[in-house]
Amino acid sequence: MKLDMSFKRVILVIAILLEIGSISLQAQTGFQQTQSFYLKKCRALDHHPHIKRAQEVFEKIRAVSDRTGKRWPQLVMIQKKNAFCQGIAAQALPDGSVLITEELLDLVYQDVTTSIGDARLAFVIGHELSHLAKDDFWHAQAFYAVKNFTHEKSEENHVLQYLLQCCVKTALSSTSQAFVSNVLQARELQADAYGILYMTMAGYNPHVILEYNGLSFFEHYGQQMSGQLVYSQSHPTPQIRAKFLKTQFQHVVTELSFFHWGTRLYQLGHYPQAIAMLTHFSQYFPSQEIFNNLGLSYYQQGRQQLSGCPNLPALDFQLMTVIQEQTSADELITRRSMPFCYQNQGNSLLQKASDYLQQAVKMNPAQLRTHINLSTVWILMGRYTQALGELDYVLSQSPEHPEALNNKAVALYLYGKKEGLATKNRAIALLKSIPTTAPNGQQVQDNLTLLHPDPEPDLNIVETGVNTQKKSSPNIDMSFLPDSPLPLGKMNTSTAKRLREIPLKREFEMNTFQGILYSDPAQKILVTIDDQGDYHIAFLEISLPQPWSQDFLQTRLGNPLRKVRNMHSETWIYADFALDIQQGQATTLLYFLPD
Repeated sequence: MKLDMSFKRVILVIAILLEIGSISLQAQTGFQQTQSFYLKKCRALDHHPHIKRAQEVFEKIRAVSDRTGKRWPQLVMIQKKNAFCQGIAAQALPDGSVLITEELLDLVYQDVTTSIGDARLAFVIGHELSHLAKDDFWHAQAFYAVKNFTHEKSEENHVLQYLLQCCVKTALSSTSQAFVSNVLQARELQADAYGILYMTMAGYNPHVILEYNGLSFFEHYGQQMSGQLVYSQSHPTPQIRAKFLKTQFQHVVTELSFFHWGTRLYQLGHYPQAIAMLTHFSQYFPSQEIFNNLGLSYYQQGRQQLSGCPNLPALDFQLMTVIQEQTSADELITRRSMPFCYQNQGNSLLQKASDYLQQAVKMNPAQLRTHINLSTVWILMGRYTQALGELDYVLSQSPEHPEALNNKAVALYLYGKKEGLATKNRAIALLKSIPTTAPNGQQVQDNLTLLHPDPEPDLNIVETGVNTQKKSSPNIDMSFLPDSPLPLGKMNTSTAKRLREIPLKREFEMNTFQGILYSDPAQKILVTIDDQGDYHIAFLEISLPQPWSQDFLQTRLGNPLRKVRNMHSETWIYADFALDIQQGQATTLLYFLPD
């Protein structure tokens, strides 16, 4: 019995029209698993106007994506040399390679700005990295099955059994076509969801995937590639598929608001609310980045609870985390800034922090920043040897990593002090090896001052007796800042009416923390509801139409109260507003109600 057209369509449409992970039907018999086969067949792409951008996009998505310890993902770009190579759009291979073709690069950047092209490519790469993380390579195996079982008896059953064994991981004796197609489609939709998640966490705009100039990316892709699809006359139109996927994505994009605001609340020091947001989001997308941020939130809470404890020498030092306060003015992380010592509560919170960070390390062992964050928690918990183990791994991969050298110096000194060993000079040498121009150079100098008998002079530090605080400029000119589109504070009838015009909103209730999230391409708003049932606009974020340079901001606004290091940017926090800084330019302005 011949394999019917509808079942072939199931395999081919999922693999090709979903845009990701296709292999041409002209492929040789056999399941080719390595990049070497494709480089030999198609040749490496050496000349293209977007090669450098593609590599940069890949690095950013790889940094936030989940990963197993089995392989290190790498990008392989190939030419559209022949019909076989043209049939591949993008594909993940078991050796860790992510293939993208010259044709795909042409398509994602066609007739759009480079930022939109970057976002499209980020989604494609995120989708493929999701397949890598889950050891999901069914696309190639499905096509292999089609090639090898189409001329034998009971072909449909052969293909079903092959797909069940290789891809669905079950050996049921009788399973319907609908079951197989549903499982495989679910995998594709899951990879799509993680593609949207990863691109957003890396700073790309997911809305351009859903719609741009009246078309979704899938519709655009289908129009451009439909001439190459086998059996294209029998599969659903790109418009139908786009409508179906848009429904799925709307849920993803809506839930992503919780990740966004959870991270924002962490940056602003609202740790219990940040934990509530991130915990909610982790139920839908339990990824490495979410666990990392949850771990950091619990760490900061634990540090607060322990800030007055006299028996914790680690609190005297500046410990590094990726989302890291870069000045010495943050009362939340400075010892003695709070007089209380809640040892049991603090230790319990630190244990939760270590649990989340260990899970994050397990999900992506190659992400060095998570090892550094975990070392910070271990140091505060007094587990110095475990911290040194994490830091030695980081330094084996990146010998001059400034955050790792700083934390290792602190851990080494405290370990020696605990065990009666002479480690102080080695700790000082490690701190001195860090360039003063490093992002956390001021904090390194603070640590060196604690250890070195003759601290460096002229550090621009004022001793307050309680806190060590960096001087900020007294001349602040905020006249150039645009007004908030909506007034912050308790809402009135006019404000409520304007909010109803925003199409995307999401209500939430997390114990005593409840409110509504609003968003559209121009703004993001967090409205909170107090115990009396009154609504307040607490946070409002807008994109800047024209970026301001970092030097301009420094001149007009002086030093921020706090600088928070993010993955690909910094956030400068002032009394009632904050600015995201990317590549030396302010791109986003956040208004908030001061405490």
